[in-house]
Amino acid sequence: MKKIALSSLVAVMAVSAANAATPYIAGHVGYTVPTATLYQNHEHNGAFMNDDFAYDLSVAFGVKQSVMPGLAIRGEVEYDFANGFVMDDGADSMWMRSNTALANVYLDMKTILGLTPYVGAGAGYQWNHINADIDNPHSFAWQVGGGIAYTMCNTWTFDLGYRYLSSVDKVDSAIADKFHVAYHQFRLGAAYSF
Repeated sequence: MKKIALSSLVAVMAVSAANAATPYIAGHVGYTVPTATLYQNHEHNGAFMNDDFAYDLSVAFGVKQSVMPGLAIRGEVEYDFANGFVMDDGADSMWMRSNTALANVYLDMKTILGLTPYVGAGAGYQWNHINADIDNPHSFAWQVGGGIAYTMCNTWTFDLGYRYLSSVDKVDSAIADKFHVAYHQFRLGAAYSF
C-alpha cells in the first residue's frame, strides 16, 4: 500500500512539474506605421499617415502554461515605447511618442517543425506626446495580433509578428477637438525562459 501511495505521489509531482508555468522575459523591436485621425465638432477631419522612419521598442514579463500537447497559453505585462513619428497632411507636420502599458494573453500552437504560430490580444493604458504643445493626451488602449515563433533551445525563442495597437478613446488635443491614435507594428522579438 505504501509503494502505491509513494508511486502515486511521484507521478502527481512529475505531472505538476511538467505542467508548471514557465516564466519568461521578452523584448521586441519593430517598424511602426501610425495613423492619427483628427475630429472637429465630432466629425472626421482628416487622417495623418507616417511619412518618415518610425520605430517601436517593448519589454515584457510573462508566464507560459502548457494546456495540452502542442498548445500553450501565455500571459504577460508589457511596456511599449513608440517614437519618431512624422506625419503630414500636406500642410501640417507633427511628431508623436507613445508609451503604452498592456496586459496581454497569447495562444501558442506548436507545430512539428519547431515553429509556433501564435495569436494574442491585450488591453491597457496609453500616454501620447504630440509636438511640444500637446502633452500627455491619454486613453485606454487595446491590441490584437499574431505571428510565428521559433524555439532555438529550451531557453531562447525568437519571433516575427504583426499587431494593431489602438487607443480606445479619442483624446483631447490643441490641434483638433479630438484625436485618435492607432499603430500597425511589424515586430521582431526574443524571449528568454527561466
